[in-house]
Amino acid sequence: MPTPVSRTENMTRHMTNEEREARLEAEQSIQRDEVTLTCPKFVSDTTAKKFWNQTIERMEGIELLDDLDSEVLGLYCVQLSRRNELERLRKSAVRAYNKAVKADDKHASDFLDQAASLAKTIATLERQILQYADKLGLTPSGRFRIARRRAENQIADPDEDLFG
Repeated sequence: MPTPVSRTENMTRHMTNEEREARLEAEQSIQRDEVTLTCPKFVSDTTAKKFWNQTIERMEGIELLDDLDSEVLGLYCVQLSRRNELERLRKSAVRAYNKAVKADDKHASDFLDQAASLAKTIATLERQILQYADKLGLTPSGRFRIARRRAENQIADPDEDLFG
């Protein structure tokens, strides 16, 4: 489990005043009043749209994404929907396997192979979902990475004027 993200006021490590101010500004810059992302047209199934709405609702008050991220967030939601559908199919294959075993059907192993194949596909898809979530800043480590990058970009180099 990842380490929880620390807010600047709760941090105990030593930071210079410039680092602390940049960190505070970065934290404040990712907070906004309203998310105005528009759902892409390819997010067409109801489950994916449900994930879209839930994600937008959870992000209320946090400025992580802008309009340029709509497609990536849409892909993330579509993948979540696909994962749910694949999981439903896997469970169905397991039930079919159990029925075939009870009926002493010689095709029982086919259902087991199908369930195993679906489980592999689901695992791959879940890894991709986590990668999308991290890149979008939907995980604690992703949010920390974004805030840290913003803070580093705001720290002015004191020797900048010396070297042109």
